[in-house]
Amino acid sequence: MSRELTYAQAIQEALAQAMEADPSVFLMGEDIGVYGGAFQVTGDLVHRFGEDRVMDAPISELGQAGVAVGAALAGCKPVLEFQFSDFATLAMEQIVNQAAKLRFMLGGKVSVPLVMRLPSGSGTGAAAQHSQSLEAWLAHVPGLKVVQPSTPHEAKGLLLAAIDDPDPVMVFEHKLLYKMKGEVPEDAYRVPIGKAAVRREGRHVVDEQARDDDAHARRDRRDAGLRHRPVQERQARDVAQRHLAVHGSQRDRRGLRHRRRAR
Repeated sequence: MSRELTYAQAIQEALAQAMEADPSVFLMGEDIGVYGGAFQVTGDLVHRFGEDRVMDAPISELGQAGVAVGAALAGCKPVLEFQFSDFATLAMEQIVNQAAKLRFMLGGKVSVPLVMRLPSGSGTGAAAQHSQSLEAWLAHVPGLKVVQPSTPHEAKGLLLAAIDDPDPVMVFEHKLLYKMKGEVPEDAYRVPIGKAAVRREGRHVVDEQARDDDAHARRDRRDAGLRHRPVQERQARDVAQRHLAVHGSQRDRRGLRHRRRAR
């Protein structure tokens, strides 16, 4: 059964369901406890699960990440919230040199089931050090999975899939989406990581996009007689390119490259 939730509510529900199902899942981050998070995503979870599982962290992103990596190596499933994605730059040693590489350095004998949530993007008047979009940068780090939910349905399903994943997953949540509403099932479903969403079938152009398509662009293509296939990224890698390898013609590939240059 589905009902309408905001993007933020869908994330909170995913966290609650994961914590109810698995006692090894815990949350940590700045102001996520009694305050409920900078964007009120964790909400009342501290009252439901206690301070041992919803942990307010000190203002030390490197320290937070180090604790989270260590907990993941010890068998826990930490979900670390960086208050703003920009602050992850302070924790790059642990994210890039440890979390992303330990499985490979130790011959696959360990895993790092760590989820990092990162509110990202501009549009809130939060200034330069609180408004960046770093997903493309971090997607180039071997060992990291980077996902970008674009709807409340994806926000819940991708987060639950990320918590299940044995490797570190970075979940970038655009701040302007937190109040978006959409249909979200009540059950603890998963949206597979690494699979793009085909929003509509078409045969002339494959359109790679991270968020919902623009109404004016749809009208322009319709007026030009083009039937395009919107492929919405969920993982910040060449998911759309892999989709094209299966479904796309050479004309489709040219359309995708043109779209990227136009950005």
